[in-house]
Amino acid sequence: NFQEAMWFRDSLLCDRIFSIFDSNRDGNVSFEEFIKCLSALSTKATQEEKLKFSFLIYDADGDNLISVTELTNMLLSTLVEHNLVVSGAEVDEIVEATFKEADPAIAGMINFTEFQNIVAKTPYGLGHLTLNISSIIEDYKTEKGVSFTPR
Repeated sequence: NFQEAMWFRDSLLCDRIFSIFDSNRDGNVSFEEFIKCLSALSTKATQEEKLKFSFLIYDADGDNLISVTELTNMLLSTLVEHNLVVSGAEVDEIVEATFKEADPAIAGMINFTEFQNIVAKTPYGLGHLTLNISSIIEDYKTEKGVSFTPR
């Protein structure tokens, strides 16, 4: 399944990524959809492409805004994904600080421009959205003892 193939531990994060990959919303990820999304995560993708992809991860309901609930849910999911333990109070503080920094025009909602401004303040904020595919293949080959032979 998609979660295993993408090595996700947490299903919420996996579901968000799957919904972004499944651009035609047919419940399947075609090879074309898969490659299109991987290109947005490649080392050759622009910061703008990565920023849009990142925003889509948070914007679960597709209303072009990130709500307190959406940010909280993705933060919790990310913590699970990385096996990190943070108290509920600390999560609330992080979300509150993020919204304070964003200074959103609509209370409790961060739009794309506000998101862009927050990310711009953290130079490596989108670094986690860059996949070095060659390195991933090499790691997989080593881990699984698999060899790929060019045709």
